[in-house]
Amino acid sequence: MTLTEMISVAQFRLGNKRNFDAQIVAEIKMAQNALEKDPKLNLWFLFRSWAFQSYIGERSYPLPNNFVKMAELYQPYFQNPQNAIYELKRKPAHLVFRPTTTGIPQYYGLEAQMFITDKDADGVYRIFYYASDEELALTTREENNWTRIAPNILVLRAVMNIAKTVRDMDLFALTKAEYDIEYKNLADMCVAQEDFGYDISRGDTF
Repeated sequence: MTLTEMISVAQFRLGNKRNFDAQIVAEIKMAQNALEKDPKLNLWFLFRSWAFQSYIGERSYPLPNNFVKMAELYQPYFQNPQNAIYELKRKPAHLVFRPTTTGIPQYYGLEAQMFITDKDADGVYRIFYYASDEELALTTREENNWTRIAPNILVLRAVMNIAKTVRDMDLFALTKAEYDIEYKNLADMCVAQEDFGYDISRGDTF
């Protein structure tokens, strides 16, 4: 589904009473942003090959603008130019600092949009993270992974929020009920992907 098609569906659900195109696009963008940051969703379709680099003698690195979360669900890893991989364990940022130590980092923390390691890096390492999907825009970016895999939830969230704004509480209630089902389906799919697709019914147990 394209962004134009999503706008058309949203306008129809809003009764085609007035032109909400600009508001619908804004709400769809906000929905994408909010869902990507939802800690309950491990979105498998976000691009996970993104990486930023550590530098020798450094332990604090600004998070990239498109950062969503670390790539590995529990213990992300460093990878050096020889492709050796080292797991990192997370600790509260204020417990990570170890003054005047250098080596292969073992722990990391996130604080104030910074990625902080427990040691000054002794080499150049790549740190992998999930990146936010490309932002949708009419004519220039009509599709992304969200529109291909989960367009319904974006449309429903946009309609739900606009209905609440214009005080159409009947439409809000109806749309929210649908949205809750779509959210549950997406959460189940995330769990199924973590299980390599073995059993989508395990979505109830995450």
